[in-house]
Amino acid sequence: MVVSWRTMAGTAPPSIVHYGTESKNYTLTQTGNSTTYNATVGYFHDVVLCDLEYDTKYFYVCGGDDTGMSAEFFFTTPPLPDPDAKFTVAVFGDMGAYHNNDTLLSLSSGALSGVFQITMHAGDMSYAGDYPDEQFEDVYYDYFEALESWTPYIPYMAAPGNNDRGCKSDSKCKGGLPSTNNFVAYSQRLRMPSEESGSPGGDLYYSFDYGNVHFVVISTETDFPEAQFGKNLTGGRQREWLIQDLARANENRRQVPWIIVTAHRPIYTSIRGYNTSLHPIGFEKPNQQ
Repeated sequence: MVVSWRTMAGTAPPSIVHYGTESKNYTLTQTGNSTTYNATVGYFHDVVLCDLEYDTKYFYVCGGDDTGMSAEFFFTTPPLPDPDAKFTVAVFGDMGAYHNNDTLLSLSSGALSGVFQITMHAGDMSYAGDYPDEQFEDVYYDYFEALESWTPYIPYMAAPGNNDRGCKSDSKCKGGLPSTNNFVAYSQRLRMPSEESGSPGGDLYYSFDYGNVHFVVISTETDFPEAQFGKNLTGGRQREWLIQDLARANENRRQVPWIIVTAHRPIYTSIRGYNTSLHPIGFEKPNQQ
């Protein structure tokens, strides 16, 4: 489990999370670091929590020595890896920062009432790139602020979409910020389990187990032949990693029998048009194994 947050001002390291199984009784502490692509957009903190038990509720606060700690939040860890494990995942995509009240209400009520235990956003988060460059960061702020009613309580996992690449153009954003193209703004705001799953792709492609499911998130935007935003953005090794990851998952099917792949664009489609299908452009072999 990773706890992530943003502060507008830089804070003295380290970033801190105190947590435990009783409210306001935090017996465990983990620290992390903060990063930024420009100080004017704020600092992004990530702390990986260790020594967690399966199917257990934890309470936590986050912050730093010089900023103080947040209000208390909580989460419940995944069920034991078991073929008969039961949970619900909410999958959605293309939500955007605005005009999404019904979706936000459904996600918030479902997360807080226990209807589902994990969320998967299949690309195109804020659509900040559809707005003038000077509004790019503000749209991203508004998007993640809208998620705050439920993302502190259940996992928010994500796949990159074409609209997550960055600013509308390669010009500078917000009066002097460097270009955020190549998914910089997306990756800085997320900390997905790429390192834990052996992925060289950072937050663009990775995998993880939850209960009886092995989830695989792939990038339909980068790191494969004919990718729209760079076939070698993170080294071009996505296909190689995917084959190896699926092989490892297949060896563990007795305990984790399900494999679910999430991507922004469809692998197969009957629709002809703008980059609609990935089947002809480099993902065939893993699908056939």
